[in-house]
Amino acid sequence: MMARGVFSSLLVLLACAVAVAVVPVRWLDAQLHTDDYAETVRPLPRDPQVQRAICDRLAEAIESSGREVPPAVAHTIQSKVPVVLGTPEAAEIWVAANLAARDALLSGNGGKVTVDIDELVAILSERLRAEGLDVPADLPAHSSRVVLVDSPAVARAREGSQLTTTLAQALPLVAGGLLLLALLISARRFRTLAIAGIGVAVVALVEILALRLARDRYLATVDDDTSRALLDAVAQEFSRSLRSDLLVLLLAAITVAVGGIILGLLTRRRQSDDLHVERLAPTTAAK
Repeated sequence: MMARGVFSSLLVLLACAVAVAVVPVRWLDAQLHTDDYAETVRPLPRDPQVQRAICDRLAEAIESSGREVPPAVAHTIQSKVPVVLGTPEAAEIWVAANLAARDALLSGNGGKVTVDIDELVAILSERLRAEGLDVPADLPAHSSRVVLVDSPAVARAREGSQLTTTLAQALPLVAGGLLLLALLISARRFRTLAIAGIGVAVVALVEILALRLARDRYLATVDDDTSRALLDAVAQEFSRSLRSDLLVLLLAAITVAVGGIILGLLTRRRQSDDLHVERLAPTTAAK
């Protein structure tokens, strides 16, 4: 009985160890190979820091064409750009540019994700000319780029992009198989189920906390305040996407743990009642 309990506990521990990688790997695989990446970056044009970065790129593009950007023009750009970025047309252009950046990343080198927003700048320029601003129609080609991510982790993700697909499919099966085997071996299955739920909940909670620490550590390596603000906005959006998946895992694990505890208590109570009835049976028969 004790050996079964020890072996079952080891299997639960292994299942929790595998569960550490399940959500991050599946999230990364979805970002690299599915439309989840588009849904993650779609809200970014509504972020003030991203809007400010696009305003700066537009102003730089105008200045690189030989025109000055006086304060009044800069103020108009800052007031009009958020309106344009809120349109469905601009959103689709932004998503398409980001998907192109992701595809270039997967087939390229380095650890930088750079989004080419020339088409978006062209639309913004057209709208500003309609407002009466002197924006040249022939802005320098490829003058407008926004760096979303600049980290060695990007290069590592690209190198393992094919492996993530295999792991994303295999890891949940391995974790589930280990847990199922632990339940089959265990003499107290509901208790084992509760322990597994608690273990996975702890894993999810630790990963949520680690996600915040990793973001802060990454931003601390960026020296430029403007770049840090932009990258913070991007990091928040990507971490929000991963955090939502981890929260789902956390809630599911808590549900399993509570269910295992309740079912275990009910089972013990029923066993206790049955034992009490068995003890009373000889006394009743004797009378």
